[in-house]
Amino acid sequence: MRAFLIRSSIITGFIILLLATSGVALALYAPFHPGSILFTAQDFAEQQLSNIYHDPISKSNYLLDLVERRVDDLNIRSGTKFEIISLEYLDKSINQATLAISLVSKEKSDKLHSRLLSLALSTNEGLQQLMYVPTENYNAYIAFQSKISALTHMVSEIDASNNTFSLTRAVSSSEQEINKSGIPILYSASGLIPFPPGSQGAVHAFYQLVGQHATLSCKGCHDSGRYASTPNKCIFCHLLKEPMPHYTGECELCHTPLAWTDAHFDHSSTAAKDCRLCHERDNPANHYNGQCSACHVAQAWNLVTFDHAVAGAVDCISCHAKVTPDNHYPGQCSNCHNTSIWTSVIFDHTGFTDCISCHAVAAPSNHYAGQCSNCHDTGGSWTNAHFNHSGFTDCISCHAGEAPGNHYSGHCSNCHDPNSSWRNARFNHSGYSDCIACHGGNAPANHYTGQCSNCHSTNSWSGAVFNHSSYTDCISCHLKDRPGEHDTGQCSNCHNTQRWGDGGDDGSLGFIINGTFMSVSCTVCHSPIIVAIVGGIKQ
Repeated sequence: MRAFLIRSSIITGFIILLLATSGVALALYAPFHPGSILFTAQDFAEQQLSNIYHDPISKSNYLLDLVERRVDDLNIRSGTKFEIISLEYLDKSINQATLAISLVSKEKSDKLHSRLLSLALSTNEGLQQLMYVPTENYNAYIAFQSKISALTHMVSEIDASNNTFSLTRAVSSSEQEINKSGIPILYSASGLIPFPPGSQGAVHAFYQLVGQHATLSCKGCHDSGRYASTPNKCIFCHLLKEPMPHYTGECELCHTPLAWTDAHFDHSSTAAKDCRLCHERDNPANHYNGQCSACHVAQAWNLVTFDHAVAGAVDCISCHAKVTPDNHYPGQCSNCHNTSIWTSVIFDHTGFTDCISCHAVAAPSNHYAGQCSNCHDTGGSWTNAHFNHSGFTDCISCHAGEAPGNHYSGHCSNCHDPNSSWRNARFNHSGYSDCIACHGGNAPANHYTGQCSNCHSTNSWSGAVFNHSSYTDCISCHLKDRPGEHDTGQCSNCHNTQRWGDGGDDGSLGFIINGTFMSVSCTVCHSPIIVAIVGGIKQ
């Protein structure tokens, strides 16, 4: 057990020594730069190493070494995304170095001042080479540039004014005195002189210290050792505390001195013009890319009413294309919808003539393939359809499928009126002489096989009168009409074309001999004498 403890102690000591050696190596050689994964460890080692210097001059020189490193880091990181973090570490090192130098007496600090001035000038040169910070973090860039300019000016005037270096040294609580007005007064080697109690300076009348500002000590803001030219803009103090990315405007537009979290942006200010400058990163995917104010109000995000007029929104598809159903009209939404409600749909057909481009999918199967406007109007419903037949002569191309079996194969217009119903049909027989071609199927059994017009008129089937002109072969038609034991000769030998019972012009029954009608009684016809004359007449 004892041997184990000895070995463990040796191993632990070796690890500690190794870590300490590694830390010292990191602090001395500084191989990493801001933004690197191991730079934080290197910075920690550098800070710890500064604690071994107790002499103010040695410590100041070491901290100036760190400033020089950070200036080199800034130059190395120039033109990369690590510019801002390099600037933050440089700012930290300058603050540490100036505080350390302020603790060195005037007689021993000349070389330190000269070196600090040289580093300030080098820093200013490095700032001119930056590419990203001046555009993406403009306020931070200007604030830091002003700080370096002020530092250069202060260090340059030290010898000329014979003043001590104007940087506030750290003071303990025992060095603070509280005047009657309750304002802390700090005495420091830098020469800050307290204001008389009750004066405007003592009560800080020119910049009210309220909220968190009331808890600050004088040195927190007047670290240059003087009151004059102290920045009174929030950004000069809080620059490096801004999250990234952050609104680039003035802090007081959102924050109050009470607390950072008590933030409320005054959108009525003149600065609130470009909503996207702050809120673009809050947008969900595929969000409207215009100004937030076109839809939202400053009170709450979920109070959304898009003002199409304010936004100048004329390209509806740019926003609403993703909410259209399949096979939807591809044109602008405003042609059908208004900006109040989607379901209130009225399409303005003005200027549109190609109905099929939109309504082809709405047509039932075997529907008329022409333009919808030939049947439908844009003011009524689909069911109120009336086809405009003007200019259309080929009826069959549309109506062939509606004809019953064995229907007339010609044009519908020969029978039907496009302004009336199907049932009110009347055929225009003008120019037609072949009745059988159409009406052959209408004839009863054993009907006359000649043309219908020989018996019927085009007005009605009933009231048929056969025109016997030029017809002499009566038997060919009337053979089946005669009774049994009837004369087998031509009907015209006994009958005329008006009635079967009439032979003569006076309606009497008779017999025609050599073209002359003879009115006689039945016995006259059926006597042996007439039989002998005429022949063939049976008794």
